[in-house]
Amino acid sequence: MSDLYATLGVKKTATAAQLKRAFRKRSKETHPDRNVGDPAAPERFKAVMHAWRILSDSERRKRYDATGDASDTPDNTHTAIAEVLTHKFREVVAAVLNQGGKLTNASLLDGIKTALKARNAELAKAKQSMEKARAELQALAGRFTTTDGAGENVFDGILQFDLDAMDRQLKTVEAEKALNEKAIEYLKAYQFRQDLVTATARNGVVRTGVPTTTSGWITF
Repeated sequence: MSDLYATLGVKKTATAAQLKRAFRKRSKETHPDRNVGDPAAPERFKAVMHAWRILSDSERRKRYDATGDASDTPDNTHTAIAEVLTHKFREVVAAVLNQGGKLTNASLLDGIKTALKARNAELAKAKQSMEKARAELQALAGRFTTTDGAGENVFDGILQFDLDAMDRQLKTVEAEKALNEKAIEYLKAYQFRQDLVTATARNGVVRTGVPTTTSGWITF
């Protein structure tokens, strides 16, 4: 997989303005009209356009940085990850509150990661059990025979139906596990600030930031 930042000739820390300048420069350099006779020029130009489409979109850039997803057309993965994180976030918040804890003092990101990893451990165990059961069921194939060897074998149909159902369940388990792994990877792009303080000044203004001994506040 190509590095989109390298394609544009910028660092990963490049600002939006730096990305734009780099794109303009690279698109001119690689444009097929300026590289007549070079059969590779169209592909280089497409690569530059592709990198720009991803990196110029803040959400798609964030997803690319977190997961390496450079798909040109948005899919439902980001939405699915958001749904997973929403569920786990609320689950962890509820657990902290039920235990009488304070949310600002809790390691919420670690809690979410732990919850996702615990769920994947459950899924891995469930998958192992399902695969064992499927193998046992598969071993029954051909063991039911009719006495006259003619007519439809109803047990073959039952076995195939149940095997197909198990295959669908296995795919569902594998998909959930893979999505949870992507969500864990996505969380690497975030940090939880426990050093922030929220206070109300005399003028009624609510500030959230880090109090300092020099300037008073570093606000966010």
